[in-house]
Amino acid sequence: MGVDAMDWVFRKSPYCGELMLIQLAISDGVHEPYNNCFPVNEEVVEKLAAKAHCSIAAVRSAIMQMTEDGLLEIVRDQKVAEGEVMYRFLMPELVEGQPIHQKRRLQ
Repeated sequence: MGVDAMDWVFRKSPYCGELMLIQLAISDGVHEPYNNCFPVNEEVVEKLAAKAHCSIAAVRSAIMQMTEDGLLEIVRDQKVAEGEVMYRFLMPELVEGQPIHQKRRLQ
């Protein structure tokens, strides 16, 4: 369980609503000994959707949004199974009162 990552989401996430729930579900599965990396494939997306009580499309959209916002990064130097992408969960220090952007929801 990614206790540090989950704590970061509760304290500093720039998101709200469904997007924050998906971020929280992702953070629950990352591990510091693995540099907060986690593989994403269809099975993982389905599990995240079930955990966050949302659609698979919402999870895919959230992963893309978090990557664009710099809160997830694709790890290209790690071997993964076919059909998987390795991501790293990032926890940047956000300056109080200056979030990445206004609190965001999925569109």
